[in-house]
Amino acid sequence: MVDMPQAERTSQAIPPNYATIFRNNPAELARCNSARENYIFDQIKQNMGGKAEVVVICGTLHLDPLRKLFVGAGGVVEAHDLTKAKWFKPP
Repeated sequence: MVDMPQAERTSQAIPPNYATIFRNNPAELARCNSARENYIFDQIKQNMGGKAEVVVICGTLHLDPLRKLFVGAGGVVEAHDLTKAKWFKPP
């Protein structure tokens, strides 16, 4: 699993439970999500080991931003939102 460690979140002023804390502050929520997405993207790129393909599993809120980061870096992305699958039953 790739995610931003708590120490890095703290250094970027991303509090624990930020999605709940900033649910009424879209700009701050977007800042926190973007910082995490950029961290995840950088970690994946650094650890691909020369591989041409990689599978990334993420939450639906991060799907499009991560796709854009990979496409912006010249990647070809095949994104699938499994919550749109016929078999998906939300909790």
